[in-house]
Order: sequence, then structure tokens, then C-alpha cells
Amino acid sequence: MNRLEQIGRTLGSGLAAGAAGTAVMTGVQVAEMKVEGREPSKVPAEAVEKVLGAEPGSEEREQQLAQAVHWTYGTLWGVARAAMPVFGLRGARATGLHLGLVWGSALVILPALGLAPPVTRWPKKQILKDLGMHVAYAVAVGAVVDRLHEPR
Repeated sequence: MNRLEQIGRTLGSGLAAGAAGTAVMTGVQVAEMKVEGREPSKVPAEAVEKVLGAEPGSEEREQQLAQAVHWTYGTLWGVARAAMPVFGLRGARATGLHLGLVWGSALVILPALGLAPPVTRWPKKQILKDLGMHVAYAVAVGAVVDRLHEPR
């Protein structure tokens, strides 16, 4: 496989895996919202609004923006996981690193934007729920990437 084919394979498998992982995470979030009786989070939209200085104009548009950001963010992070086999990282080690990168970035970015307190001030239950959702995402992404990148 030449370099261009390898890049295309990495991008394609990463986007597919990222979308699959985002679908799994979304399912976990929907179930959690029903159990907890809470509304969908607006934090993804609020992050974009804060960074770009944008205003969605309505509650409905803000929820649409939140979903678009959630799906874009999760799908694009799949590319990072798909690049790991190129560097010899596969399986649980790659999935653990991917989880650390994805969840860790959220734990840094959201407090930096003033949209969440530092994780050290979160209740333990909230940490476990958030970690669980990110684990579900990372495991799903990893399973798809590892399947698509099996040696032929």
C-alpha cells in the first residue's frame, strides 16, 4: 500500500469508527438522560458559541448546534485512533490512549472555557457517568478501527 492509500485508509476508517463510537456514546447518553430525567446538554453548542462569538438564535437551533458539534467532534477524534496502528499501537493500549486523549481534552477545554468546573470539583457519580460514556465511545471506536486495520 502506498502512502496516499494509507492516508486514505486511515482517514476513512477513522471517520467511520468515530461516527460509530459517537452513535454508541449518544445511545448511552440518551439512556442516561431518561434514567436521570435530565435534558440534553447544551455544552457542545456553548463551547462553539464562546469560541466563535456566535448566537444560535433559539433553543431549537442551540440543540441542533449541540448535536452537530457532538457528532463532528466524536467523528473527527476517530481519525486519531485510526492513525495509531500506523505507529504500531493496537488493541487495548491504543484504546486506552485514545480514551485518555478524548476525555482528557474535554476535562481541560471545558473548564478553560468556563463551561464546567475542574474535574476535581465534580461529584464522584458525575465523574463515573462521564467516564463511562467516554469508555463506551473509545471501546466502540477501537473495535471498529482494529477490525478495519487487521493485518491482511
